[in-house]
Amino acid sequence: MKNFPELPYHGTEVGGAASVAKLAPNLVTPTQAESLLAAEKRTLEMMANGASLAEVLNDLCAAIDTHASPTASMVCLMDPDGKQLLPCAGPRIPKAFTTAITPWPIGPNTGSCGTAAFTKQRVIIPDVSNDPRWPDDARDLALSYGFRAGWSEPLISKDGEVLGTFCMSYAEPRIPNSQDLEVIKAAGHIALVAIEIERSHLALKNALAEIKNSENRLRTIIDTIPALAWSARADGSAEFFNRPWLDYAGLSGEEAADWGWTVALHPEDRGRLTDHWRSLLATGEAGEIEARLRRFDGVYRWFLLRASPLRDEAGNIVKWYGTDADIEERKRAEESLRASEHNLRLIVDTIPGLVCTLNAAGEVQLLNRQLLEYFGKTSEELKNWTASDAVHPEDLPRVIDLWRRSVESGQRHELELRQRRADGVYRWFQSRALPVRDPEGRITGWYMLLTDIDDRKRAEDALRSNEQNLRLIVDSIPGFVSTFNAAGEVELQNRQVLEYTGKTAE
Repeated sequence: MKNFPELPYHGTEVGGAASVAKLAPNLVTPTQAESLLAAEKRTLEMMANGASLAEVLNDLCAAIDTHASPTASMVCLMDPDGKQLLPCAGPRIPKAFTTAITPWPIGPNTGSCGTAAFTKQRVIIPDVSNDPRWPDDARDLALSYGFRAGWSEPLISKDGEVLGTFCMSYAEPRIPNSQDLEVIKAAGHIALVAIEIERSHLALKNALAEIKNSENRLRTIIDTIPALAWSARADGSAEFFNRPWLDYAGLSGEEAADWGWTVALHPEDRGRLTDHWRSLLATGEAGEIEARLRRFDGVYRWFLLRASPLRDEAGNIVKWYGTDADIEERKRAEESLRASEHNLRLIVDTIPGLVCTLNAAGEVQLLNRQLLEYFGKTSEELKNWTASDAVHPEDLPRVIDLWRRSVESGQRHELELRQRRADGVYRWFQSRALPVRDPEGRITGWYMLLTDIDDRKRAEDALRSNEQNLRLIVDSIPGFVSTFNAAGEVELQNRQVLEYTGKTAE
């Protein structure tokens, strides 16, 4: 393979996108959600700091390649005529391969990217070597560079226009699991945000360059930009809002002028935003902040407000220009994720037992409050339970071996073991673990319940001891002794009976 490292195969080889459509999306793990939100934040920061679209998209691909290793991701942009795709970013994609596929055609059965752009739907090609959606004349090229699987997400604007595609490629046949689908969806969203922001920036930049000396024409063009845009004087007082901004807020230009626009801010955000705006005026730096803006119907929605200074040849700020991007859906997704995590924690903590959840590899993820209190340890300490004193040393090898077998086989796990309480006392527990499977039967995690059976174990030991004592007493009686059940069947005969008859108890 050329310029592309060997990547292990983690999927099950199945055919076509129909199988993928049956996958139910999993809850995104906190770590994954944080990584994707960080990637989105960095993308917005880079755009705000003047990075080129290619730099931003290459940075995004690098982040996804690291986060979702062993993938090699790539972004293609639609050419101006809307008839073919032009590879734009992909640090792990060999340059020779990029050159060879530039431009890439759009249409049915034109690979994952060409087909996704044509159908406006996600396309999953698990195996390039035998999928009819990959064109025959390009198959050998893809295979020669080590690409065996390709998943593509179309990047579609709010107006339904295809702006490009985001592709994740693998060196082995592979079909995505639910978390893979979440990653490609989120990465495609971030790429789309960057492209749309760049389009807005280019529209604004071209407008400013074209009509630098014509304020009226400037206002006309800005009003056509599909974004909430504004400009302010050097002292920060607003002088212009485009038509989409005014229509959204339900204000006239006169009402919004100077500092009148602040009436559209949510009361809880007003002080924070105006303080931030004054700090930008003091430093002369570009910046951004999230705040809620009131719509004309009284509904507040979250926006990302970004401002950049315009300087003259001497470096003095003569104006400020900005855009307000609606991020309400992203904020709701973040809140939903936090609420789901909180609800899951409450549910697990109310279960009257020691409960933990584990990932598909059998690694500890979530521990309920009762479990942490019993062991007197932190979550981090218990995640490495094999190296701690949580399990009795005599039981530990057996527990590790049986748990490994369950994870490898996917069979339910059940055993008895001794576990150390916070005060150092070991008590007997029954451990039960059941696998969680997706609609395709793949294990996505495990749920484990630990039940205290120490009293039962002690009772069993006492019973065995009593039975042994009874046998000794009966065998010491100087005579023949037998006991029978209600049906008259022999239950017990002492040693003297057995020796006299020369027979066994059976």
